[in-house]
Amino acid sequence: MSFDNSNIVHNTSNSSDVRFFHHIYNNINDSKRNFSSGYQYFSHYYGMAFFIKERRKHYRNLNNEIFKPLSQLNLNKKPSYSNSLFDYAKYCIHNVKTSLFYKYSLQHLSEDRPNFSLDLQLDNLKESLENHNEEVESLEKEIPQIIQNKFKISYQSLTGRQYPYIESSINSILKNGFEKYYNTSTSDKIVHNINTYSSKETYKNITCNNGIIRFNGSRIAEHYSLTENDIEPYIEIMDNLIKDDYISNKLKNLKENKEKLDLQINEIMQEITPLVESIDRELYGTKVKCCPTVLKLIRNYFF
Repeated sequence: MSFDNSNIVHNTSNSSDVRFFHHIYNNINDSKRNFSSGYQYFSHYYGMAFFIKERRKHYRNLNNEIFKPLSQLNLNKKPSYSNSLFDYAKYCIHNVKTSLFYKYSLQHLSEDRPNFSLDLQLDNLKESLENHNEEVESLEKEIPQIIQNKFKISYQSLTGRQYPYIESSINSILKNGFEKYYNTSTSDKIVHNINTYSSKETYKNITCNNGIIRFNGSRIAEHYSLTENDIEPYIEIMDNLIKDDYISNKLKNLKENKEKLDLQINEIMQEITPLVESIDRELYGTKVKCCPTVLKLIRNYFF
């Protein structure tokens, strides 16, 4: 099967057109199967005109429902009802398999792209995407314990030998930092970029007043014993959190996953985009014509 007009005009045995004609004919309502009058061959409801109209509608549906969405496929941010630490790294894609026209698209592709298995490609992409999102969620579950461990530093004036902190504020600061490196760094550079940022510059707006430590106005810790002398330890803790080897290498892995997902999507787009362009040329360009084999079938069935 080909969507190219030249193939439709010159091919004397277009199997796709033949199968499509049988599909249309077999689904015509029985009440409309009175083809005794010769003029019906060219009428709006039967014969040649009907076939061309249905053929255009068929390809338009395939294009709009399947092929165009696939030619524009990309990773979308997965909807989330919570402001999680790595929600920007969770993705979803448009699922064309839910369309009623999906099975017809596979039939057409088996003819036009016999070496390309869309079904397999989409299954592989789905599996890769699910594995990636599971890795993100797994990392999110580990972060609270990592933060707690970083704040477990000897602090004689407090019980439990741990600096106080407000978890939601710490998460917000870490999220902004990690998201910046994730979005602006390639996987081979992300660890290096994280390890070379200036902590002094980043936390220059950290203050302590009345036992409350604030970073850019956001309260990150509160305890009656906290003073300006504790600012430096907090900078060190935040520095260690941002530069944590485990987290930064996990971010590297996630970015590698993302880059592989992009490659999988590009492979699909490269196969599908020419089909979209070909169908558009046929639908909105030259007049649709049928091959002689289809014309013969129409005459046999309608007269």
